[in-house]
This record gives sequence, C-alpha cells and structure tokens, in this order.
Amino acid sequence: MATSLLLSGCSNDASRPSDTSSGTASASASSPRPSSSASRTSDETTGLTEVDPNLVTGFGTETFSAFRPQIHQVWPVLPEQQPLGDALRRGVEKRRAEFRDTYATPPPGGKAIAELNDTWSVTAASPQAIGVAMVSYVFSGAGGANALGTTWYDPRSGTVLDNLDLIDRDAQDAVESEVVRQLVQRGADESDVREAFRGDGPPLVGFNPAGSLVIGFDEYQVGPGSAGRLVATLDGDRLDGWLSDFGRAAREASLTPTQTGGSASSATPTPTPSASPSTAPTTPTPGTTGRTDCSTVKCVAITYDDGPGPHTAKLLDTLKRLDARATFFVLGQQVEAYPEVVKRARSEGHEVGNHSYDHKDLTRLSAQTMTKQWTSTNRAITSATGSAPTLGRPPYGAVNGAVKSAATENGLALVLWDVDTLDWKNRDSSKVAKTAVSQAKPGSIILMHDIHPTTVAAAEDVVTGLRKRGFTLVTVSDLLDDPKPGKTYSRR
Repeated sequence: MATSLLLSGCSNDASRPSDTSSGTASASASSPRPSSSASRTSDETTGLTEVDPNLVTGFGTETFSAFRPQIHQVWPVLPEQQPLGDALRRGVEKRRAEFRDTYATPPPGGKAIAELNDTWSVTAASPQAIGVAMVSYVFSGAGGANALGTTWYDPRSGTVLDNLDLIDRDAQDAVESEVVRQLVQRGADESDVREAFRGDGPPLVGFNPAGSLVIGFDEYQVGPGSAGRLVATLDGDRLDGWLSDFGRAAREASLTPTQTGGSASSATPTPTPSASPSTAPTTPTPGTTGRTDCSTVKCVAITYDDGPGPHTAKLLDTLKRLDARATFFVLGQQVEAYPEVVKRARSEGHEVGNHSYDHKDLTRLSAQTMTKQWTSTNRAITSATGSAPTLGRPPYGAVNGAVKSAATENGLALVLWDVDTLDWKNRDSSKVAKTAVSQAKPGSIILMHDIHPTTVAAAEDVVTGLRKRGFTLVTVSDLLDDPKPGKTYSRR
C-alpha cells in the first residue's frame, strides 16, 4: 500500500482574501518530452534522485487550491499507471482532510493563516519500476515543517508496493540494525526507529544520484526536534545483497531512467491537449516591438496563475484564435513538467512571469529558501523559453520587505491585481467572465487561474466582453510600461 506522510514537527524555516475553505481541482495528461539519464538531479528536500517526469508515459498533474486555510496541492496524474495515480490521490485527499480538521479555525492569535502545500517529484522511471516522492509542507502559525514520503509502483504487475518491498525480506533485520546504528548516533531513539520499521515502515525510501539507498523519517517521528529530519544512507558492497529484485530494478530506474511505456493495468489515456509545434514567434514578443501605448488607449491585462497545467494548451488555442495577449505567472515545478507549453506561450506573444517554484507563502520562509523560490523558477523559465522573466507574482499576494528585496535581486517587478475573479471559488464560467468584464477599469490587472477548466472555458467571453467595452488586451509589461524590479504594482 502507499506510504502516508506524517504532518508533525516544526522548524525555524517556515517554508487573496476570501473567507472560505472550498477549493478546486483539475487534471489531465501531457505528452512526453525527450529526456536522457544525464539530466538526473538530486531533489534538495528529499535527497533522492529526481528524473524527468515525462519519462512516465502519459504524465500529467492535478492541482487543488483553496484559501483560509491556504491549501495548494499538486500531484501526478498517471492514466497508464492508474493504481499509482489513485494511491497518490488518496494520500493527498487524506492529508487535506486531516489538515482541514486540525486548522478549521485560525491558529492561536487569530492572525496567521495555516498553510498546506503538497509537491511532487519523480524519483525513478522505467518499465520495471516507478517511484514518486511527495513533500507535504505545513505551516501551523508558529513555524513550518516538511513531511516526506515515497510511493513505489511495479508497472509489470500494476501493483503499488510498500517502501520496505525494496529490501529483501531476509535482509530487513540487517537493514533495520544499520539504520538504527546510524540514527542513534545522531540523536534518534532506538525503540522509535524499530517501531517505525515494524509499523508502516519508514516514510521515505529511495536512491540518491550516487546509487545509495536513502531511508528517512520525519521530525519528531524517531527523535527530538533538535535532531531534525533523520536520514540513513546505505551503500557499499552489502547494498546489492540487501535489495529485493524490485529494489534493484528501482535503483536502476533511478540511476538510468527510461521511458516507462504502457502497463498491463493501464487505463485509457486522457487525450492530450494540442500544442503548437512552431518555435518561432508568430506575433511581436512582449517587451520588444509592437507595444501598445496604454497612456492613450484603454488597456487591461488578463493574467493566469499556477500553471502551466493540463488545460493551458487549450487556453492558448483560444487566445491565438482571438489574437489576444495574456500574462502567465507560472510555477517553476510546473514549467519543468510542461516546458513545451511555456515555450509555446512565449512564442505566441504572451508574457511569462515568475510565480515561485511551488506556491508556498514566501513571507513565511527563510531569506535563503525564499530566494531559491525565485531563482529556481527563473532558471526553469529561461530554460524553456530562452528568456528570463522580469515580472514576479508572490503566491497569495503575500509581500513583505524580504520578498521585495529578493525580487529586486532577481530582476523581478512584483505584480498583484485589482480585479479578482474568484475563479478558484466560483467554478462557473459565466460568473468568471462576468466578474472579469464588469469590474475591469482602464489599467486593470485581472486575476485568473489556468489550472481550472471553468476558467479556460470562460476565456472567449472574457476577451470578447472586454473588447466590447472598448478595452485593448495587453501584457502586464505593456500595461505598466517598464515596471521596476522590487516595486509592487496592482494596476497601471
């Protein structure tokens, strides 16, 4: 069965106004993109190998978002590995329910809003083994903590496995003893480690880029908070003998990932949204030529957050047909999952801005961690489009001095909004369009989210409605006319 993530613990690095806890979710599959094992990296949070997610055939993502409490969860949708996708979804839904039960009311003091943020990485991919790591971050009002977990899948049998299934049954006692030896030296309680092994098992089991077996626990699970997250690393000549047949396949899938292909238990893949094969700009690239003079023209900017996602290509089709420009504030992790969609958006004259890497409230993070949210996304956007962004939008619109300083260092003007369509709450295309059109004023910046199919379906009515009111649709940079790094803008 899938390993569940713990939500306990706190640390010093705590990594839109509305009064509801409802949320929205959307999903689909994406087309794979070429990759090679040379692109393997190490996930900084989990320590495990991170491989190109599009090696998993039919890979896509699903997003759930809500406010008060703040929830942003993204997880893989795997139509050709349905049991794995179902296990991941159940884990996400369980954490959401537990979080809402715990934080149904604001934390003590009534000021800080609790936050749940779930992100993913693919740690292994091959026709023999697929591994997915999930990071669940919870901010409780006093601090934030990450809980980590891995879920492993055998595509040949269509079976979701326990983490300990990577270890040969005859070797599990020896592995347990080695983990105890390492972690007790770092402050863990021996009985707690053994209890975890003999209960649900360690929440994190996988391989780092060196091929070592990594076995990890969450803060407070097997030791005091002062010990931090406790992780054992097993390598050397003994390791191969300790691994099960599946464990050896999983290690190979981490070190030399390959396209997974289909499986005996595969479901019918979700149709892939169309994507333009062209790489050459079909319209003037924002910020270069063809800029509208918004000092003399009634301009508005429509903006879309949290993508790219499974519905973004369809939105681009609509905007292209209507010859309309938009600005997309993208998440770095989503850019890595859908790079061709971001490349297409840029090539068709839309602007691409930075919305952080994984949608954490930046004001709650350490300066170093928060800066990485900007820099990692800048790198992802530049890699996909060939151009670095000049605009940033902080998740939840949360800004403080540290966020402004880091934005300045990364060359980003901070862009908020003055028209909130509440499309995450009102999953009704007509309401979204009516709000966008009726509340717009000359110089407005309109907030929407392309992760929601109802918002994508509203695009044509938004564009035509604004034009009927005499507005010209432009990118944010055109609207603001040379916005300055570190300065905050809500409208022209």
